[in-house]
Amino acid sequence: MALELSRRLAAGGIPGTLVSLDAWLVSVEERKPGSMVLERYECDRIVEAIRRILEGEEVRPPAYDPVTRRRTAQAGGPPIRVKSGVLLVEGVVALAIASLKALSVLSVHIAVPDTLRLARLRAFYREVKGVPERETEMIIAARELEEVALIQRAGAAADAILELV
Repeated sequence: MALELSRRLAAGGIPGTLVSLDAWLVSVEERKPGSMVLERYECDRIVEAIRRILEGEEVRPPAYDPVTRRRTAQAGGPPIRVKSGVLLVEGVVALAIASLKALSVLSVHIAVPDTLRLARLRAFYREVKGVPERETEMIIAARELEEVALIQRAGAAADAILELV
């Protein structure tokens, strides 16, 4: 959704720079067993990177491979620098990190119907990651317990909520 918003801004003559917070996911082998969503991200590094971008500095985010669930480089992503326009920060934890939300001018939560969200997750795990159906369902069930609740709580505190239908 953030990518689509970036495209629409550009079509209207407003430059938009997109930052995906998934770049700051911790490699799977470095995660503590039973870690919660926010513990799987380098939250302090995210906030520092966004602060630096907002101050006009160039930031090279880490590179993360969602298929292997591993960090492939500490500063391997394309450089990000915003000279003008809108900085769009996207990721499941974007609104859940209080110090990051405090840096925003406007926070927007995209509410996705459960049927669409679950279909996207299933497709991602099966088609992109190649995870068998049974394992996919187990992963999704585990995520439903903590991650979805976190997203809903954080989303409810957004300045605006856009509902997909």
